[in-house]
Amino acid sequence: MQGVYLRKYGVSATIDFELYEIDGVDLRTDAVSATGDVTLIRDGGGEGVLDADAFTDEGRSYSLDLSVAEMTAASIIVHVVDQGTKTWLDRVIIIETYGHGSAQHAFDLDTPSVAQSADNDTKISNIKADTEDIQARIPASLASGRMSSDAVAISSSTAAADNLEASAETIIVGAAEAGTLSTTQMSSNLAEATDDHYIGRIVIWTSGVLIGQASDITDYTGVAGVLTFTAVTEAATAADTFIIV
Repeated sequence: MQGVYLRKYGVSATIDFELYEIDGVDLRTDAVSATGDVTLIRDGGGEGVLDADAFTDEGRSYSLDLSVAEMTAASIIVHVVDQGTKTWLDRVIIIETYGHGSAQHAFDLDTPSVAQSADNDTKISNIKADTEDIQARIPASLASGRMSSDAVAISSSTAAADNLEASAETIIVGAAEAGTLSTTQMSSNLAEATDDHYIGRIVIWTSGVLIGQASDITDYTGVAGVLTFTAVTEAATAADTFIIV
């Protein structure tokens, strides 16, 4: 038996179907529809009754013509049920439409396919060949699971890249430690032993209550890495991180 019929949305259609004798064995070949025998439901709405002569006897099967209005739906369910003394088994016809934004399937199956040119075939083959062994090639360029890369130029300027590198290498990274922690001083894990080493530089906090704040360094004591700076809003706590630029 026929499954779901696919027909174009909003286009009149002819549906061919068969009917079976009550015993379900032989085809019913002389059925005649009467008023109420054929009903139609569009998109789950109310059930409409088609004309008395809704379907046409085609010999060993039947055909049903549906109008543009009847085909303007995503899903159409047709029931062919003998309302009198049954001479055929009940028949349910399910139609799904295509080719419209409101159809069951928006893609238009009537759109012709476009053959691929030999040039496209070559390009596809090249892409396939280039990517087939990508899993074998990628690990070689990874460092500890990350892609390793070096910026040799910025806006085509190698000098700019070198200058940025030189600047970045002067940034000192540190963290506060228990000891002297106030709004003007902070013990740290800095290893520099020379007093006054960081005077004139800027400390910027990267975590903790002072995150985003910056202050100028006015003194540095190598023992315990104590920084003295212009007062900030709160005292840092142990493990708060910072950079010196």
